[in-house]
Amino acid sequence: KFVSGLLLAGSWMPVAVVVNDYVGSVMAIEGRSMRPAFNETDGARSWVLVRKLWVLDSLRNRDVVVLRSPQNPEAVVVKRIVATEGEEVRTRGTYPKPLTVVPKGHVWVEGDNIHSVDSNTYGPVPTGLILGKVSYVLHP
Repeated sequence: KFVSGLLLAGSWMPVAVVVNDYVGSVMAIEGRSMRPAFNETDGARSWVLVRKLWVLDSLRNRDVVVLRSPQNPEAVVVKRIVATEGEEVRTRGTYPKPLTVVPKGHVWVEGDNIHSVDSNTYGPVPTGLILGKVSYVLHP
């Protein structure tokens, strides 16, 4: 019984990997950049459901997205889309220009916390860096 159970569980492993990589996954959000929406206190962790399938076809302002950091491709960050391609955005003080237009194939992302490292630091983000969209907050 143990071996057959192990084989049955192992047969589902490729399906689980495909679902996690391409359809959606549960993710923990840590850090201060998205306060107050996530992690209201130091050390807090928010758990969210991230949709990965057909995300790039439906990007809109106010969406919370998971993306590879433009500064460090090994890091994954969570930010809110403030503007999409062709839209003009008023930047925060750290960006060199007070107004900028988001180029084709890019989005402008910001953390909800004004001290977040975001597009005001690294500029418009290529949509190819977006890994998924937060579709549901599981906890808290």
